[in-house]
Amino acid sequence: MILLALNFPCISDSKATGEDNKVVSYSENDADLLFHPSPKYPITARHKYNQGNGKYLITFNRDTGTVREVTIVTSTGSEDLDKTVTDTLRSWRAKPYTLHKVLVPVSFSLAGGREQKTLRQIEDNVIESPYPKFPFSVRWEYPSGKGVFQLQIDRRNGLVTSVKILRTMGDNRLDKAAVETLRKWRFKPQTLSELVVPIEF
Repeated sequence: MILLALNFPCISDSKATGEDNKVVSYSENDADLLFHPSPKYPITARHKYNQGNGKYLITFNRDTGTVREVTIVTSTGSEDLDKTVTDTLRSWRAKPYTLHKVLVPVSFSLAGGREQKTLRQIEDNVIESPYPKFPFSVRWEYPSGKGVFQLQIDRRNGLVTSVKILRTMGDNRLDKAAVETLRKWRFKPQTLSELVVPIEF
């Protein structure tokens, strides 16, 4: 199960001056919004295990309540996710002569699915789980990346039988270091058969 979490704290920008420059954060029960659908998690992003947090500024036409502009304040780090959010926010509608600028934080998370289980629910079943070390051979190049790896586990003995790259780090050397280390992971027998692990260098 893949969930999209929308976090909307109700705050105001203390630096803003004048009614037209006032920036408010979206509140789920804000009566001034007539139409405000939540962005959907795009299928392409799910398959790539993309997730992230972003912030978007909506500028409304005060006379009509339609959206004049959507600006990415903080990107989620994924073009697919950012496009989905901006496309959805452009369809929002507010009551005329109410809102001018609204800040909308959005969080795309795989919570509830395999990644949540990876991070929060398996600690008691882990016997050995060393984190991959940065490859010594590329220490002067400082490559970086975020990858997602799928472990197949033999339930009988808890040993990892294979590691599949679901999302590459963008550097074969980093992927190789992660795969080699993840193959060494061990789990309690009769507990897990599959696990998704995010790795970041």
